[in-house]
Amino acid sequence: MSQPTSDFLSSGTARALTTLILNPLTVLRTRMELVGAEGYGSLSSAATKIYTEEGFRGFMRGSTICIIRDVPFFAILYSCLNIFKKHFEKYNISSS
Repeated sequence: MSQPTSDFLSSGTARALTTLILNPLTVLRTRMELVGAEGYGSLSSAATKIYTEEGFRGFMRGSTICIIRDVPFFAILYSCLNIFKKHFEKYNISSS
């Protein structure tokens, strides 16, 4: 497998996993911002309420669209970054 392909796949996979792991925290943060402390009271009560009313799916709400948006962006970004980095190193172009 070529290096750009490897960079593309590894960065896309890393971003997908990051989104899946952090999405429950993003849901909690967003709900606390929208409803506020008056609606939930505390972070732990917000998590409990979301879980009892919506189950685990409530914490994963919105993760599909985030993956669709973020994975291609970061895969292309990281691949291009490494391609340009190698190009600049080849011609001894400094960033400073």
